[in-house]
Amino acid sequence: MNGCFDTNTLVYGYVSPCIANGIKKDVDKFDHLVVTSQSEIETRNLGYDFDLVINKIENHLDRKIHYVQITKETQDTADKYRKSLSKLHRGDDVIFAYSVNTESVLLTSDKGLQECC
Repeated sequence: MNGCFDTNTLVYGYVSPCIANGIKKDVDKFDHLVVTSQSEIETRNLGYDFDLVINKIENHLDRKIHYVQITKETQDTADKYRKSLSKLHRGDDVIFAYSVNTESVLLTSDKGLQECC
């Protein structure tokens, strides 16, 4: 089973060692950890260096985080979910759709996104 990071989880783990420790406790059960190209866009839009964020989280977790490019199929699925789930907004819809399509566990602290799960 894979764990897929939501952008906020990455950023919070990057800025807070306390949160990073909490993440570390939760990720041991996953075969692989992944981050999507959508999270790269969002992280950069928030003013963070994506590579630095990933590197720091990988070092803290002592685990590799695999990067996945969002496909057109995932984007199409995201559009459908966004139209049917009122709490789901653009950006999160893509990460949510990727998690559903790949049967990955979504690692998020976003309350609105959690309600969609």
